[in-house]
Amino acid sequence: SQQMVPRFLLFAAAVSAAWALGPPVIPVAEYVCDGMVSLTFQGTQVECGTEIPLSNTSTQPTISYQNATPGLLYTLIIVDRDALSMASPIYSPIMHFVVSNVTGEELAAGLDTTDALNPFLAYSRPMPPVAAGCHRYYIHLYLQSSTVSPNLKHIQPADVADRITWDFPQWAANQSLTKLAVNFFTTQNPTNSTGPCSPPAPAAPACP
Repeated sequence: SQQMVPRFLLFAAAVSAAWALGPPVIPVAEYVCDGMVSLTFQGTQVECGTEIPLSNTSTQPTISYQNATPGLLYTLIIVDRDALSMASPIYSPIMHFVVSNVTGEELAAGLDTTDALNPFLAYSRPMPPVAAGCHRYYIHLYLQSSTVSPNLKHIQPADVADRITWDFPQWAANQSLTKLAVNFFTTQNPTNSTGPCSPPAPAAPACP
């Protein structure tokens, strides 16, 4: 339609510009997983690399942090490290969830991301391309020093051009956030899958 053409052209231009600039250089330290922030999909708890079936990621996760302090405020983000793929992450990091001013009480009890108030980006489910292999999705938990009003417009999940190549460490620094915990899960498009994202844990040795 006539209305869709300009939107498509704007999207293509934004993606082309991001591709030309290249993805931001994110220090590897930003992706070191400690597993201290808990992420659960349909009863499956994520533990630094747990593979979640793609179909299960359509249900929004529950996030909790046992060390959350009542009265303090927190920011949560989820990003895809591997778009288009691990071998060619030209669009990464892609933002998939951004919410600030989460209370310590909410985190301690377990925040259903469906109930997150006024997120800057509502949860956008993973959509790794066919034959792109496994993608790693990282959740970062930050402590706020005060109420945050990020310089980030409210983005819709469909606005892919606004979500790609996001320099989230710089954004967090601009908001004076302190990183507290990191976790991540993996998933992949089941079409043309070559196997599990990570090898199964070795079996415990038999008792002598």
